[in-house]
Amino acid sequence: MALKDAFAIPDLDREIKWHCKYARQNGIHVSPTFMIDGLVQADMSSGDEVGAWVEKVLGG
Repeated sequence: MALKDAFAIPDLDREIKWHCKYARQNGIHVSPTFMIDGLVQADMSSGDEVGAWVEKVLGG
């Protein structure tokens, strides 16, 4: 999928607003903040290696 395809999603603005509202309701007020399975992961960063993300997501 080309990057431009992601922005062609119908009602994308509505989806983004919903996700922002959900995040705020769950105490997320800064970016980037990561949530996995409804739990905020304060020890995750956009600067982490991919392997660290995989380990977090898989629960290992």
